[in-house]
Amino acid sequence: MISLRPDIWMTVKLAVWRRDTAKKELAEAVRAAREQNLSWREVGEAIGTSGEAARQRYSAAT
Repeated sequence: MISLRPDIWMTVKLAVWRRDTAKKELAEAVRAAREQNLSWREVGEAIGTSGEAARQRYSAAT
């Protein structure tokens, strides 16, 4: 195992936590958007992808 300095290790761990939190928040936002009848095209546009890509990635969360 590679030994990191504690400050660098904590920075990495915090970045991972933020990434995971953002993924959860995005999935929840997509679910809420779909509940408000936004189309997959609109959802995709909001997150910077196609509607089809958004549907494939987030349809299980809705």
